[in-house]
Amino acid sequence: MVRTSKKYEAHSHYKEVFVEEGMKDYDTFTEWYMKQKGYGYKGLALEKDIFSGGNYTFNDCVLVPSGLNMFVVETKESCSKYNGLPLGIYRHEKEYRASSYHPITKKKIRKSFKRLPDAMLYWEGLKTSISKIWLDHLIKYDYPIDNRVLDWLSDYNFKYSQEDWEKYSSPIYKL
Repeated sequence: MVRTSKKYEAHSHYKEVFVEEGMKDYDTFTEWYMKQKGYGYKGLALEKDIFSGGNYTFNDCVLVPSGLNMFVVETKESCSKYNGLPLGIYRHEKEYRASSYHPITKKKIRKSFKRLPDAMLYWEGLKTSISKIWLDHLIKYDYPIDNRVLDWLSDYNFKYSQEDWEKYSSPIYKL
């Protein structure tokens, strides 16, 4: 509730977030939450972005490991981390870097490129391969996860839009 209130207004990615009426009621929400697959399992977070595009609804929210929750957040175009560059890319001195984290080791995965399209192509593959690492990890350790999450990870394939490719191939993004 706090994230969708005026207090959180500075976080633009929450401005249009919808909260289903029943979720606003503490008792109703608590009853629903306690019935979720993974309830009581340490380290799980409420994930709203996989199925609803960012809304809090009973049908679309699931419990996932907090690291997977971050993976999902960093797949959203509204992520402000990249300062006008494509998702997953940032500038460092005279190069473009594609960057993410390994979900298990937590080590940063980063590769530098002279050309922005090359960094984008690398990041598409990186993000997709990380989803498969997550899937294997959840299955191997038998996490109590909603099967829809496993299906989503199995089918996940990150691709920038054609609009992104056209925009970021512009000469203004040349170093």
